Amino acid sequence: MANKEATVMVLDVGRTMWHSLDVDGKTHLDNACTAIAHILHSKITQGRKTDLVAIVLVGTDGTKNALNEKIKTQYKHITTYVDIGMASLDTFKYVTNGCEKGSGSGDIIDGIVVAITMLEKHCKHLKWVKSIFVFSDFSTEIDTDDDNKIISKAVDYG
Repeated sequence: MANKEATVMVLDVGRTMWHSLDVDGKTHLDNACTAIAHILHSKITQGRKTDLVAIVLVGTDGTKNALNEKIKTQYKHITTYVDIGMASLDTFKYVTNGCEKGSGSGDIIDGIVVAITMLEKHCKHLKWVKSIFVFSDFSTEIDTDDDNKIISKAVDYG
């Protein structure tokens, strides 16, 4: 029997991701969306019901994530675009069309915390292969106050 897999992709859609161009004339956001599209394409064509994905956007104008609903003053400018589920054509189209361009100042570490929480909630301590992919140019300010706690939480969780 194949392993159950849950993957959360954390995508920085902030201003620096879509303002600067690389040598090919593409933005960092274009390149990140292309990479995510490849991952989604693979998961859609395989069609495994136990191969799940989610997409968390960091740097959005608005805020919509489970942690912000609990703590209104934190995890701002982070949007759960797709909660954990099978990859869909709608999500694939969203990504291939370039995703959302945000102007918010989301913290990529907060986005990773949202991703860890999503995996904890969905997978619990059952046997899943859990992955978090981060797509960012890391140009925005990062709050490192709790990074040791976050790292140990991620390592403990598996």
